[in-house]
Formats: sequence, structure tokens, C-alpha cells
Amino acid sequence: MSGRFEDIQPGDQLEMPAHRGARIWGGRDERDPDRVIQIGIVTDRWYDPVDAKEYVGVAILRRGGEYGKPTHKHTIRGLATNGWRPASRDWIQWAKAYDAGVEVGAVVQLKPRR
Repeated sequence: MSGRFEDIQPGDQLEMPAHRGARIWGGRDERDPDRVIQIGIVTDRWYDPVDAKEYVGVAILRRGGEYGKPTHKHTIRGLATNGWRPASRDWIQWAKAYDAGVEVGAVVQLKPRR
């Protein structure tokens, strides 16, 4: 198998762009369609002998750079099919720095720069 996520491992970060993960009904959305609306962290990778496929578990990043158990199960190929792409930055580090800045009352930017 040759693909975008062939060598994905637990700990890898994923992004979901707005044009793949959100639908706005009832009006035009003038915001950037490539903006990141969800961050996923690969928590597990396993082979299912019954289905004869490799799967990954993806947990959604929460405030403070925390994430829990996986909430999404995808095949390796299904990650790209469902709109995920490799992360453009270390989102866990960014979330921790953002929340630390908010705690001390520092001015923090709302939109992360790439």
C-alpha cells in the first residue's frame, strides 16, 4: 500500500480542514476553507485479522493539549478519505502555550499562524 499515511504511528497529529469537516447552512461562509477546525492524535494502530485491514484510533485534542481515549476508528486509507491530513505544526505544544498565556493574562492570538 502506498499512501499519505502509510507510516503513521501512535503520537502522530492530524488536522481536519474546514472544507472537509464542516458544512455551513443558510448562508455564505467567507472564512478560510483551509482553516483547521479539529485536531486528532493517533493513539493506536492495529491489524484486524478478521477484516484483514489495518486500523488507527484517533482521539480529539482538547484544551490544554490534552486528549483521551480514541473516539474515531479509521482504516489507514480512510484517514485521507475522511478529510484528515498530516499536521502542519505541533498542536499539543501550541495548545499548552496558548492556555499558559491565558492563565497569566498575556495577550494571545486567536488564530494560529502557520
